[in-house]
Parts: sequence; C-alpha cells; structure tokens
Amino acid sequence: MHGDQVLKALTLLKCTRYF
Repeated sequence: MHGDQVLKALTLLKCTRYF
C-alpha cells in the first residue's frame, strides 16, 4: 500500500498550505 507516500504527500501539502 502507499500509506507512507500518502502521509508524506499530506504532510507536504499541509506544510505548503501553512506557508
């Protein structure tokens, strides 16, 4: 499964949205 990838993508998106 791509759980790690999804989590990483979500974190990146959250970080991008934060900035």
